[in-house]
Amino acid sequence: MVNDVPGPQANPPVALTLAEALADLPAPAKALKPLTPSYLDPEEWRPAGARVPPGWAHLRAEALARDAGCVYCEHLPPPGSRAPLEVHHIRGHRVNDLAALESVCVLCHRVLHAGRSAAVFGSLALFRRAAVDQNTIIRLSWHLRQT
Repeated sequence: MVNDVPGPQANPPVALTLAEALADLPAPAKALKPLTPSYLDPEEWRPAGARVPPGWAHLRAEALARDAGCVYCEHLPPPGSRAPLEVHHIRGHRVNDLAALESVCVLCHRVLHAGRSAAVFGSLALFRRAAVDQNTIIRLSWHLRQT
């Protein structure tokens, strides 16, 4: 039978147990900040359409250079990545100084902003009952995407 699909054929995914996947995960090079969903009062959210503060591009670049990767999982996307690092405001969008900013990957940023939903919908129990911490889950996600 002739295959009509052009290009190389993808291998079917290999099912790994959690223990096997964790055994293959390199240890972090440094201590990572604990990753947990956070709750920020909606008053502190940056409103849609709000103007970018003056000097933001420079401040953002400083935070990204200082952290050299996600502070929660060490992920550093390749140049030109469709999912570059983001800068997280630790104490809300009004505090725009370098000490109040941190570099995060898109996956960790979503966990950080999941706090309100997690509290409302009761999914915080999932974080407490997980077999591994959130940092490891995210590191494992990036690692498995690269293998």
